[in-house]
Amino acid sequence: MRDRGDAAQPQWRKTAGRHACKTVLKTVVGPDLFQRTCCKLIGVGVVREYRFHPVRRWRFDYAVPSAKVALEVEGGVWTGGRHTRGQGFLGDMEKYNTATLMGWKVLRTTPKELNTAATVKMLAAALNGNYCAF
Repeated sequence: MRDRGDAAQPQWRKTAGRHACKTVLKTVVGPDLFQRTCCKLIGVGVVREYRFHPVRRWRFDYAVPSAKVALEVEGGVWTGGRHTRGQGFLGDMEKYNTATLMGWKVLRTTPKELNTAATVKMLAAALNGNYCAF
Protein backbone atom coordinates (compact mmCIF):
# COMPACT_ATOMS: atom_id res chain seq x y z
CA MET A 1 0.00 0.00 0.00
CA ARG A 2 1.19 3.47 -0.84
CA ASP A 3 2.17 5.82 1.96
CA ARG A 4 -0.06 8.88 1.51
CA GLY A 5 2.59 11.15 3.01
CA ASP A 6 5.11 10.42 0.24
CA ALA A 7 4.19 12.70 -2.68
CA ALA A 8 7.08 11.41 -4.80
CA GLN A 9 5.67 7.87 -4.89
CA PRO A 10 4.51 7.01 -8.45
CA GLN A 11 1.04 5.66 -9.12
CA TRP A 12 0.47 3.00 -11.76
CA ARG A 13 -2.72 3.00 -13.77
CA LYS A 14 -4.10 1.35 -16.88
CA THR A 15 -4.98 3.66 -19.74
CA ALA A 16 -8.23 3.41 -21.61
CA GLY A 17 -8.94 3.51 -25.33
CA ARG A 18 -6.51 2.75 -28.10
CA HIS A 19 -3.55 2.13 -25.78
CA ALA A 20 -5.44 0.10 -23.19
CA CYS A 21 -2.86 -2.68 -23.30
CA LYS A 22 -0.07 -0.40 -22.08
CA THR A 23 0.60 0.39 -18.45
CA VAL A 24 1.68 3.97 -17.92
CA LEU A 25 3.44 5.64 -15.04
CA LYS A 26 1.46 8.59 -13.73
CA THR A 27 3.79 10.60 -11.56
CA VAL A 28 2.78 12.78 -8.69
CA VAL A 29 6.22 14.30 -8.24
CA GLY A 30 5.53 17.90 -9.20
CA PRO A 31 6.59 20.25 -11.96
CA ASP A 32 8.36 18.95 -15.04
CA LEU A 33 11.52 20.42 -16.57
CA PHE A 34 9.68 23.00 -18.70
CA GLN A 35 7.66 24.24 -15.73
CA ARG A 36 10.76 24.52 -13.55
CA THR A 37 12.66 26.33 -16.31
CA CYS A 38 9.85 28.88 -16.80
CA CYS A 39 9.64 29.49 -13.08
CA LYS A 40 13.38 29.99 -12.75
CA LEU A 41 14.09 32.02 -15.91
CA ILE A 42 10.97 34.14 -16.38
CA GLY A 43 9.37 33.89 -12.95
CA VAL A 44 6.04 32.51 -14.07
CA GLY A 45 4.09 29.44 -13.01
CA VAL A 46 3.02 27.29 -15.96
CA VAL A 47 0.12 24.83 -15.57
CA ARG A 48 0.26 21.45 -17.31
CA GLU A 49 -2.84 20.00 -19.02
CA TYR A 50 -4.96 23.08 -18.36
CA ARG A 51 -8.64 22.67 -19.23
CA PHE A 52 -9.66 26.01 -20.74
CA HIS A 53 -13.13 25.41 -22.18
CA PRO A 54 -16.21 25.27 -19.91
CA VAL A 55 -17.95 22.54 -21.94
CA ARG A 56 -15.47 20.77 -24.21
CA ARG A 57 -12.74 18.57 -22.71
CA TRP A 58 -10.02 20.51 -24.48
CA ARG A 59 -6.76 21.04 -22.62
CA PHE A 60 -3.63 22.98 -23.35
CA ASP A 61 -0.34 21.15 -22.86
CA TYR A 62 0.92 24.18 -20.91
CA ALA A 63 -0.83 27.40 -19.95
CA VAL A 64 -0.51 30.58 -17.95
CA PRO A 65 -4.23 31.05 -17.20
CA SER A 66 -3.92 34.50 -15.61
CA ALA A 67 -2.41 35.86 -18.87
CA LYS A 68 -4.43 33.60 -21.19
CA VAL A 69 -1.27 32.33 -22.89
CA ALA A 70 -1.06 28.68 -23.92
CA LEU A 71 1.63 26.44 -25.38
CA GLU A 72 0.76 23.37 -27.40
CA VAL A 73 3.37 20.68 -28.05
CA GLU A 74 2.71 19.22 -31.50
CA GLY A 75 3.97 15.66 -31.61
CA GLY A 76 4.28 13.40 -34.64
CA VAL A 77 5.32 16.16 -37.03
CA TRP A 78 7.58 13.89 -39.08
CA THR A 79 5.90 10.56 -38.39
CA GLY A 80 2.32 11.28 -39.43
CA GLY A 81 1.04 11.60 -35.88
CA ARG A 82 -2.46 12.66 -34.85
CA HIS A 83 -1.74 16.37 -35.23
CA THR A 84 -0.74 16.04 -38.89
CA ARG A 85 -3.45 13.67 -40.14
CA GLY A 86 -6.76 14.95 -41.48
CA GLN A 87 -9.20 14.57 -38.59
CA GLY A 88 -6.63 15.42 -35.91
CA PHE A 89 -5.51 18.50 -37.82
CA LEU A 90 -9.11 19.71 -38.21
CA GLY A 91 -9.80 19.05 -34.52
CA ASP A 92 -6.74 21.08 -33.55
CA MET A 93 -7.88 23.94 -35.80
CA GLU A 94 -11.27 23.99 -34.08
CA LYS A 95 -9.62 23.96 -30.65
CA TYR A 96 -7.11 26.72 -31.46
CA ASN A 97 -9.68 28.93 -33.21
CA THR A 98 -12.10 28.59 -30.29
CA ALA A 99 -9.32 29.41 -27.83
CA THR A 100 -8.39 32.50 -29.85
CA LEU A 101 -12.02 33.65 -29.86
CA MET A 102 -12.00 33.19 -26.07
CA GLY A 103 -9.04 35.59 -25.82
CA TRP A 104 -6.18 33.07 -25.58
CA LYS A 105 -2.80 33.44 -27.29
CA VAL A 106 -1.90 29.93 -28.48
CA LEU A 107 1.76 29.18 -29.20
CA ARG A 108 2.93 25.95 -30.80
CA THR A 109 6.16 23.99 -30.54
CA THR A 110 7.49 20.46 -31.03
CA PRO A 111 8.70 18.06 -28.33
CA LYS A 112 12.29 18.56 -29.53
CA GLU A 113 12.01 22.35 -29.15
CA LEU A 114 10.07 22.41 -25.86
CA ASN A 115 12.98 22.75 -23.44
CA THR A 116 14.99 25.25 -25.48
CA ALA A 117 15.80 28.90 -24.83
CA ALA A 118 13.84 29.86 -27.96
CA THR A 119 10.59 28.40 -26.59
CA VAL A 120 11.03 30.03 -23.19
CA LYS A 121 11.81 33.36 -24.89
CA MET A 122 8.71 32.99 -27.08
CA LEU A 123 6.56 32.38 -24.01
CA ALA A 124 8.12 35.36 -22.23
CA ALA A 125 7.47 37.58 -25.27
CA ALA A 126 3.82 36.52 -25.34
CA LEU A 127 3.46 37.23 -21.63
CA ASN A 128 5.15 40.65 -21.86
CA GLY A 129 3.52 41.68 -25.13
CA ASN A 130 7.00 42.42 -26.48
CA TYR A 131 6.80 40.56 -29.80
CA CYS A 132 9.81 42.35 -31.28
CA ALA A 133 12.04 40.77 -28.62
CA PHE A 134 11.46 37.30 -30.00
